[in-house]
Formats: sequence, structure tokens, C-alpha cells
Amino acid sequence: MPPMLIPTHCDACMRAALVAALLVEAGYGRCEGCGAAARVLPGETYGPQDEPLFVALEESVAGAGLTPLHAVHLAVALDGRNTLPGVGLKRLAQMLPSPTILDLLAANDSSAMRKAEGMLVALLEAVAAGRSKSEAVPKVAAAPPSKQGGGSG
Repeated sequence: MPPMLIPTHCDACMRAALVAALLVEAGYGRCEGCGAAARVLPGETYGPQDEPLFVALEESVAGAGLTPLHAVHLAVALDGRNTLPGVGLKRLAQMLPSPTILDLLAANDSSAMRKAEGMLVALLEAVAAGRSKSEAVPKVAAAPPSKQGGGSG
């Protein structure tokens, strides 16, 4: 039986990857890029045949330099998976042009489009969550020191 692959996201290097389920413990795998702990993303599990699609989509999302807010908007636009397969991808392709997404639309394979929509929702939500956490640190560090001592005046 082929190994089940679980999507993970590394908050240290901001990359996502599929990790063999056997290598995941307590909701974390190991990032192949930087070696840090990579948290499991909610959603589906995949097989080895799905890895090229996941890698291509992850590279598209990572290369887009999305802000957390933009990633949230894209995930919302895409996550209409109660609609026909490909409807969300068409909306996303207008906002985030990607050869991988355009190829999926051209192939018109409803199963592949539905799978890609699920992968993209997980990837976009990870970008939004991960970057919003990492962006909070400079804002706190840049704040002026508060006055220590007693009283209000």
C-alpha cells in the first residue's frame, strides 16, 4: 500500500510540503527545507501520485508573495466547494494567475480540479495564519517602551 501523505506547513521558512503520515507525531512533521517542525494542515490526505500537483500549487502560492489578508480573500473566493468543480479555480485564476491552475482548467478534469481546490484552500489558509503570526513580532518589538512605575499621573 502506498504511503499516505499529509500536508504540513513550516512557520519558520513559510513553505508547505506533503509528509508521510508515518513521520507525523502529535500534529507535526519535519520540514524538508529547513529542518524545523512543520504543523499539519487541516484537510485531506494524499497519495504519492498527488505530490507533483501539490508541489506545483505550493510553488505558485509561495512565489506570489501574498499578504495574509490577500491569502484570506483568495481562500474565501476558492472555498465555494459546494459549487461545481473548477468554479473556485476560475475565480482564483483571475486573482492569482498560475500556469498550474490554468492547466487544470484547460484539462477540465473535475476530480483533479476538486483536489486542487482542496490543496489550495489549505495552502492559502496556512499562508494567512503563518504570516499573521510572524508579522506580529516586529510590531511588538517596534512599540515604544511603556513607563514603569506607579500611578496615573
